[in-house]
Amino acid sequence: MKLLKRYKEILILLFFSFTPLLWFKGNTMLLGHDSGFRLIPWNLLKNYFYSRSPTINFGMDWSVYKAFLVTQFPETILSSVTGSVVWGQHIALVLWFFIIGFAMWLGIYLVFPDNKYRFLRLWSSLFAMYNFYILQGWFIAERAKFSLFAALPIAVALLYRSIILKKNIVTHSLVFGILYFLLNGGGSPPLYGATFVGLACTFIIFSISGISESGRGVLKRLCLIALGFSFCFFILNAYWIMPQIGLYLGTYSQAVGDYGGIEGLIAWERMISKNASVINLLRLQGIPDWYDNIYHPFAHQFFTNNLLIIASFLPAILVFVGGIFLLCKRIAVRESRYILSLYIILFIGLVLAAGSHPPFGAVYIWAMRHVPGFAIFRSSFYKFAPLVWVPMIILSGFILNEVVYRIKNRFAKGFVAVCLLTALLCYHYPFFISNFFQLSKKFTTRVTVPSYVTASANVMNKADPYSGNILLYPPLDRGFINKPIDTYKWGFYSLDILPRSISTIPIIANDATGPGGELINRVYESLESRDTYAFFNVATILRIRSILVRRDIQTSSSQPIPDIAPIAASFGLTKIFDQGEWQLWTLPSPSVPPLIQAVSAVNFFRGDLSVSGSDIIGQGDALPVVETGSGTNQKMINSIAKSIIYGSECYFCKKDEWDTYVFGITLPTPRILPGSIAYRYVRWKEERESAKAKSDTERIDVLIAHAQTRLGEYVALGGAKNAGHLQSAQLQYESAMNEAVKIMEGLAPRERTIYANRILAYLLAQQRELRKAPDFESNFQTMIARVQPRVWMGDGQQEYRYGLTVDTASYYQLLVYEVAPQVLKVDGSLLTSPKNLFLGAGYHTIEFAASVDEFSKPAPSVFAVRKQEFPQSDPPNVTFTQKNPDLVVVHIENAQHPFLLLYNTGFDSRWKLGDSKGTREENRQVRTNGFANGWIIDKQGTYDATIYYQPQNIFYLGGVITMFGLMGGIIYLTRRKIKKAV
Repeated sequence: MKLLKRYKEILILLFFSFTPLLWFKGNTMLLGHDSGFRLIPWNLLKNYFYSRSPTINFGMDWSVYKAFLVTQFPETILSSVTGSVVWGQHIALVLWFFIIGFAMWLGIYLVFPDNKYRFLRLWSSLFAMYNFYILQGWFIAERAKFSLFAALPIAVALLYRSIILKKNIVTHSLVFGILYFLLNGGGSPPLYGATFVGLACTFIIFSISGISESGRGVLKRLCLIALGFSFCFFILNAYWIMPQIGLYLGTYSQAVGDYGGIEGLIAWERMISKNASVINLLRLQGIPDWYDNIYHPFAHQFFTNNLLIIASFLPAILVFVGGIFLLCKRIAVRESRYILSLYIILFIGLVLAAGSHPPFGAVYIWAMRHVPGFAIFRSSFYKFAPLVWVPMIILSGFILNEVVYRIKNRFAKGFVAVCLLTALLCYHYPFFISNFFQLSKKFTTRVTVPSYVTASANVMNKADPYSGNILLYPPLDRGFINKPIDTYKWGFYSLDILPRSISTIPIIANDATGPGGELINRVYESLESRDTYAFFNVATILRIRSILVRRDIQTSSSQPIPDIAPIAASFGLTKIFDQGEWQLWTLPSPSVPPLIQAVSAVNFFRGDLSVSGSDIIGQGDALPVVETGSGTNQKMINSIAKSIIYGSECYFCKKDEWDTYVFGITLPTPRILPGSIAYRYVRWKEERESAKAKSDTERIDVLIAHAQTRLGEYVALGGAKNAGHLQSAQLQYESAMNEAVKIMEGLAPRERTIYANRILAYLLAQQRELRKAPDFESNFQTMIARVQPRVWMGDGQQEYRYGLTVDTASYYQLLVYEVAPQVLKVDGSLLTSPKNLFLGAGYHTIEFAASVDEFSKPAPSVFAVRKQEFPQSDPPNVTFTQKNPDLVVVHIENAQHPFLLLYNTGFDSRWKLGDSKGTREENRQVRTNGFANGWIIDKQGTYDATIYYQPQNIFYLGGVITMFGLMGGIIYLTRRKIKKAV
């Protein structure tokens, strides 16, 4: 009875934790979108132990997901224990619901353990479990978000106890580390925004309080606390932190570029924050989905129902009116410090969670542009909302606790407490009755998976994972969100392809990018056009051994799903599985090439396949196409190259490409104008940019940017009263553009063409923007006339124009794919035969006419091929053992001549070739066939080698650190607990 009384608050939380069971009936489960759930969870968990996932096309770096080893461990274990992935998931959801509430309860209990704060603990815990920020995450069960939300109040309490209550530093540091080992946010740095800011503010506030109370003598203790907490956090999370450090250092700029640069991230941020006003945040609303999703199941009620609107203001009124009350009331000093820290965190949270929304939006946008790394917080609401929700939850509970505690009558006190908690649950009624899993009329994350889906897994996974790949058919639909997405008539919707969640075999689909993605698109095109020669050529390169046909896909158009029967007949496919709406077909012999093979002859490619196109791959002699790079030299090329291929660049060949480019250029809107006291900063910044520009092309880019700024200032100034500044802006603009043109004229031919096109685009855009400024017109015309002779581009209607650079004067064969040129010219001269063309070393121009219809297709690929003599030889015999996705042991037998060791997985420079002991060999890695790894080896004889993925070694090191740290921490805490008991 005493035990029940002691833990009845926790039992109440446990009771409400069963809420997720109300959401699922029968075999329905949560799947799709970004949920991360899998139908075979063990496969996913095992993949997390390695740094590459082999099932995603040609393989994908997996380093960023290491922390999910812990985050997704419960659902995996529970699925095994129950023998059902559905029930394992349901119990895991109950567990996460409980963790959110219990973590808040524990965080409050560590600061307010007395019985007088019982209502505060219950209110805050239930409010943490039932609020709309958390509900927004439940449609995909965002365990990463839940974990950091849950950890924050406990972490604040640990700082409070360490600094204010002066508890043991080592113990609290270890508990802090273990806390974030268990609730690690999926190891996603952007999600840690609220955690880092909240804990930093808390530490500063408590430190100031500690110094004011104890003097500077406490500084040493504060330093030890900061070091202890940081050290334990790193040690106990080293297994995912260390792999990510290198990943972010090497890919941050690329990631920013993938989202359209800083300005693209800012545009996304503005969209996310457009409804995150301070008022909405104080109402604990402003959630983007409420306003953007026309199918949202309950948001409309909270916009139109007067009672719900009034109720939404009550927490804010409680917090701020209660704050005034607390200022007038004498409360314990230690309690006041904790409460004060929450108010400060709340204020900072309102600024950060609002993101780009006024009135603080300009500061946030400035930080995204100028603070290194801050752009990772591009979705401000999702990253910083806990800094609003957590303080509001606790502060509202603290105020109400004061009210409830002052009621003397025990029955009345209990009645009021129950009414308040009931009102809280009633206000959040969507937790109990709304279908918040519904994404649209067609799609939901609450689905019943057809039995034939899991049955197909049993057939697919019987094969050796490295024996060949599976092609998905029909291809993924791009019509819903302009990205390839996997969709089904029974509601599934996700960028994370469903067959990959059940397969141990690599699944090839049209969601890859770069030259490898182009090869996949060629496979689909050849299937649909019944081009058997093209299909088998590319399918061999991609190691496709079977095709998974899904007839239950949901398409974005009214077009019928393609029938596989005619395709199967044309290509000689054999059906090995047919159940429900899924079929598995195998390709006829010969079998796919091995994952690792030795090749004695290749075609070397000079250029960039992502620019020139991948049409040359798999054509003619079908030899591997190797891109020359840091891993090659002329001697190596001559030893195994049958031919040298030169790629070309097509300048504005797509229909409307030039107009889109020009109209995409707009003038900036300067915030600081000439004449302002802060304008010196603008000029200082531009001087720094000019000093950093080392190459001529960088100088042109800087000059164009500065010219754009001057025109922006010219437009913003306006009026006769600024005549002096207007004239200065005009003169500086003309000087910058003339200097850019002058530098462009001195560039090498290829760069001169590229920058002449670019400068012309900017001049035309500037002319359009200043069409009402006659003072500029003559200058525009003069500069355009000066640049025009250097311009080289297609017209988007009749002509394609290319640039081609060759490094050797010789005879070449010119290959043009996809179209038959009507008139072909090289360097302005008509070409009668493309098979024996003499080209001097250097830059050449190519042009040919085409019909208008051709411009709706991708630009044709143009290549120049130079044959060369080389000593023909047989490749050595190669056998291999794939130890795991990150390690292969290769046995090379009787190597007598240089050869290419081809590893048919996705290219990554972090794949390394070593000897039998793993010692790294000289780097001769090359990209092969646009997507695969290759090494040119000239070592002779019989020997063993290893191919290993370097980030995995970092994970092993981090894992060892974490393992020993965790073991040491548990031993220390256990011994301390025993000593206390004794």
